[in-house]
Amino acid sequence: MGRGFVIMNECNITQNRVKGSVSGYYISSITSDSYITCVNVIENNQKQYNLNYHSSSSSILKITSCNYIRNRSPTEGSLIYSSSSNVFMSYCFIHENEIPIIFYLYQSTLTFENSTTDKNTSYSSYGYPSPIFKNTGISFENECPLLNISTTDFVESLKYKCRDSTPNNDENEEENENNAYVQNHVKFSFYS
Repeated sequence: MGRGFVIMNECNITQNRVKGSVSGYYISSITSDSYITCVNVIENNQKQYNLNYHSSSSSILKITSCNYIRNRSPTEGSLIYSSSSNVFMSYCFIHENEIPIIFYLYQSTLTFENSTTDKNTSYSSYGYPSPIFKNTGISFENECPLLNISTTDFVESLKYKCRDSTPNNDENEEENENNAYVQNHVKFSFYS
């Protein structure tokens, strides 16, 4: 996604398997009012480079209440890559990722505030400062607050919103109570 105003809100990016890079999300050429909030990037695997990519021309990007958990890029790469941006991450949870570098800053700054990470390896280029960590000793109940939901209530609330209402939907209700799957419909537009 890119070019102009970008909002990512309440998305799940999970279990992608990519031979190259960016098994998470890629945003570029964004404006300063763009933001990412309530996005779960969980259990994605790739071979190299950057899992989540942020690029703009001297813009501010706010990332709030996002979870980056159990992602893999074992031989090289970074979890959060930022190019020519000022990134502010707050109330984010970064844990159990098998990636050599968590924060890669290319002509960028990053502030990681009121958040938690179990690994803070970083790389900064061209004399830019390392990420700034503020109030990172906070604890989240049961590790990840956005994922700590009652599946029974969650499935019941989505019962007719996320799937077609057919007579067969209620047949396996007991089996489905422990497995919540959200179906999001997204429309992509490409501009040249």
